[in-house]
Amino acid sequence: MEKYEEWIQTQDWLLKDIVRELKGKTLYGKEIADQKLIEYKKLLSSQRQGKDNNMYGKPSPQGSGNGWSGWYKGWYFRSLLELSYMVKVIERFKLKWKSAECTELKIPYVNWEGKQRNYFADFLINDKYLVECKPKKLHGSVTVQSKVSGARIFCKNKKLKYKLKCITVLNKMMIKQLVDTGNVKFLPRYQKKFDDQYKNI
Repeated sequence: MEKYEEWIQTQDWLLKDIVRELKGKTLYGKEIADQKLIEYKKLLSSQRQGKDNNMYGKPSPQGSGNGWSGWYKGWYFRSLLELSYMVKVIERFKLKWKSAECTELKIPYVNWEGKQRNYFADFLINDKYLVECKPKKLHGSVTVQSKVSGARIFCKNKKLKYKLKCITVLNKMMIKQLVDTGNVKFLPRYQKKFDDQYKNI
């Protein structure tokens, strides 16, 4: 019963009503509730895709996603790849830059299902290059290639050049040094992760 109480606390009001209605029934109650939950989640997912998603066309809020997010000298980064690019390229070569996660740099593209999506690259460099940092192993993936196709069209229309970059992530010792010197500050959940993983370095 604990998992049903947890669902009640975390899901939408309609989902809560489904669980409340079915959780107390002894005959197949839990099985029916499980099935209703699955159906409801699929329905929500289908209704919140593409243009029907309330975040469609908007940059992701700071702190969303699964990347190690935080600030480097006051510059917000969404992943260790972005942080590494800031340190190894932008700062090293003193490049002019801004985050490409803004509405004027929203890139429309069509995903592998043929659905309209939007995508935001990582950086605009020198008002000329739109840069996306991705691990080399992902460069050939269908998702990345769909985004690349959309980005090239977008950049051609905006008189920009698109660059898909692979950069070696800073090693743990370098990241720890940046944190210890106060140059990197992670969001709280990643700071805890950092403390757990890096404490013995």
